[in-house]
Amino acid sequence: MLTSDELKNAKLGQSFDSKDLERCCKAIYGGVAWPNKRPGFAVVVAMNRFEKYGTEEHEIFLLDEFGSADMYELVRWCGGADSKYNPSVWIGDKSNPTADQFIRELNRETHGHSFSIQRTRINKEIQETLLIKRTFMEFSKMIEWEDVKKAKLGESFDIRELKHCCKAIYGGVSFPGQREGFAVVVAMDRARHLDSHDVCLLDEYESFDIRELIRQCGVLNFKYRPNRWIGDCQKDAARQFILEMNNEHPNERRRQFGLSWTPLFDMEALYPYIMAEIKRLRTEDRRQLFLPDDSKILGYMNGIEESEITSLTFGDYPSIEALAFAVIAMRRWAEEEYRDRHARPDDDDDDYNRLSFKGLGLDISGW
Repeated sequence: MLTSDELKNAKLGQSFDSKDLERCCKAIYGGVAWPNKRPGFAVVVAMNRFEKYGTEEHEIFLLDEFGSADMYELVRWCGGADSKYNPSVWIGDKSNPTADQFIRELNRETHGHSFSIQRTRINKEIQETLLIKRTFMEFSKMIEWEDVKKAKLGESFDIRELKHCCKAIYGGVSFPGQREGFAVVVAMDRARHLDSHDVCLLDEYESFDIRELIRQCGVLNFKYRPNRWIGDCQKDAARQFILEMNNEHPNERRRQFGLSWTPLFDMEALYPYIMAEIKRLRTEDRRQLFLPDDSKILGYMNGIEESEITSLTFGDYPSIEALAFAVIAMRRWAEEEYRDRHARPDDDDDDYNRLSFKGLGLDISGW
């Protein structure tokens, strides 16, 4: 049975048996404050069933937390935490119309599991309110996007803080061709900048050995926990080595590695598009793609003459291909997510697609 000491020393976000948690706690509350000048924040706290020795007070423990400037993501996390911890009540501003709309949308999807928020009441719940204030102070010390953007290549982060800070993390891999195979991990800022979000390179690796390249992708996968890896999963050797690696940890979901397809694989004039896109994202007036000065990708890009680009084919520069796979796929995902959340009944997706991808000769129906 769960004890108060075990609860007190538990890791943030740890899962418990719901009945054990209920027996151990006098109450479980959720608290949420919506984004304003700083990212919104949500917590789940538990009150010890027994009074602290020599007092009439009960200790309160922080079970889980989440911060985001995106209200939609914040509501979604609250819904997940509501199912996970089953708080007696959630405390927050229930008069926010945007949050209310997202909550209604969430409840329609969960079919019977209803998540709702109560107004803050000044009594016993002041303890939870004070705890939220303390958590805000702790959150302000966590890593921010500027820290990630200026980090050294391959720098390690607390994975919870990195996920709080980034909207998404993607991996990209291109197998050996004329040059060494290459793998990258890139991260996307939560805040929108111009028409999308800033992206920076977190890590990279290159090798002519496909098995070694796949194994290093597994290491990067465990280190950064990307949302998705983009790469050509039709390569027989790569597919075999991925299966071999995954079979070594059959019961560890976090260690399972897989690749997703991108329409870039079928593009005939690949390099004119990806080189132009990377260059566009790195121009001073846009500056949405940041590469550390010691990245090998910069050296490869600087070594290509403008006159060469049209003659380059798949496999000539795996480093540039891996970066393009991850960055373009992640930006496209962010665009679709943004459009879905702000869609109007009269939106014309076909017009959007024609305008956004005009001249590429690319069928994007599978994106």
